Amino acid sequence: MSKPLSLLLLGVLLLSAVPLSAGTVYVALASDQEIGGINYESILTVSNPSDQGGTFTTYFIPSFADGTERPDDLELEEIFMPPGSTRVFFGLTDGADRGMLEITASDFLVFAAKLVPAGPPRPGAIIPIASSSNLTRANSRFHLQNWERSDSVQTSFHLVNLATGTNICTITVFAADGTPLVSPTVLTLAGLSHNGWNDALGIIGVGDAVDARADVTCDRASAAFSHRIDTSTGEVTLPPISTTGNSGLRAPGTGPVCPDGADCFTLPGVFFTPVPGNDIIDFDVPLPDGEVYKRLTVEVTFRHGGWDRVADGLHGIFWLRRNDIWRGQTFGYVNLRGPNRNLFTSLINVGLPGGDTRRTTANVVLTPGQTYKVFYSYDTNTRLTTTTISTVDGIELASMTDRTLSNQIAVQDGFKLQVALHRELVEVPTHFWDYSDLLVTFQK
Repeated sequence: MSKPLSLLLLGVLLLSAVPLSAGTVYVALASDQEIGGINYESILTVSNPSDQGGTFTTYFIPSFADGTERPDDLELEEIFMPPGSTRVFFGLTDGADRGMLEITASDFLVFAAKLVPAGPPRPGAIIPIASSSNLTRANSRFHLQNWERSDSVQTSFHLVNLATGTNICTITVFAADGTPLVSPTVLTLAGLSHNGWNDALGIIGVGDAVDARADVTCDRASAAFSHRIDTSTGEVTLPPISTTGNSGLRAPGTGPVCPDGADCFTLPGVFFTPVPGNDIIDFDVPLPDGEVYKRLTVEVTFRHGGWDRVADGLHGIFWLRRNDIWRGQTFGYVNLRGPNRNLFTSLINVGLPGGDTRRTTANVVLTPGQTYKVFYSYDTNTRLTTTTISTVDGIELASMTDRTLSNQIAVQDGFKLQVALHRELVEVPTHFWDYSDLLVTFQK
């Protein structure tokens, strides 16, 4: 940022050291603009709840500009936050009327932003801060409700591309009765850009509306929100962020259920979302040592968060092994390969010599943003393994069977279950996939 932020409270202390552990978030609207004759600006509150000093840098990206195009000689000032301190900053726009603010910070710093009208004190509105934890993933449909327009009220619409490349978004606006107010409109967003429109309903020719709704789908990571602005009073509010009923949370008694007489390991709801630096998760499956079972099953649901850049690499679902060993101890290993191969693979090696494996494959085409269920069975009664993948509505997409390699499932030093993969050889991460409703059963 060529001009430092202004402080509402204390002076800014600069530090030369870059934080060892840092992440990047985006204030989705940095504003210094006039709307309906009233000036509005964004303010940023930063807190340091830790017992050590932290730093952050800021970079302003004007609206509609490509945020990946930066000066070669760009130098960003590091702003120091003393332990336990809170500071409020204004002047976020570097002289422009609006855009978004990129913040790279020590990972323990806490940020919040508001849009406030200038002049006499009036209520302000929250500005969402976009991060890896709340972005809308590729090809996901999201909704903005409570759009309104009248002589004195307008609704602004803000759409942020959090991907570094071009993002194609499709937007449809509906009246409260479901009538389309505008046909599906395709927008091409520049890489890492803020795109904002004041009086969005007026732009598309709507005179008056209450409880209109916008549907948005983007083919890469994004964020969107609206503000309701009363131009007669200057009041600005953030309509509630909409949430669908497709939740990984479960009310008591509605999650995966352990069959009678089985020993089970279950994780209801969303239990893991891989992110860079946290690619996989391992669980100990608690079982009595020396126990012998005849059948095991693994059921897990996952929301496809997009293919890795190596799209035909192995995208892991789960790996179940005995003794925490790969060779000769794998009772189940299921993975997917992306658009160049479209493969669904199940593998076992229990009872085989070191280095040998048995695998079955099926072709299946999966869509990023959709949710799928995997069911796996290793059954020594029928001497068959069964692996299926289906939609959340129960439509089977692929199924395959193979012969088991052992006539019993004996517990020796426990079992381990790994979910997802990291980057190694042809294995690739499944960043931003949501894994939920896990049920592992061992039956005698």
